[in-house]
Amino acid sequence: MSVFTRFTLIFFIAFIIVNLPLFRVGYVIDWVDEATIIQKITAHIKEGLAVKLIVSIVIAILGNAIYTILKQKQKE
Repeated sequence: MSVFTRFTLIFFIAFIIVNLPLFRVGYVIDWVDEATIIQKITAHIKEGLAVKLIVSIVIAILGNAIYTILKQKQKE
């Protein structure tokens, strides 16, 4: 696996984890009873991309850098 592919894969995984509602502080969506699962997922994705986007990107990059450093130290 190339370095770019590994970097991209780890970045997206970290970005998704950071944007999960579980890791957001002070974030609540009040759902009506008729909201479907698809509507809830769509709303979480839209809000995850809109709320604190720069912070999420920075955290994902830092997580990726830490993983890369630890992986290189294991090879030595």
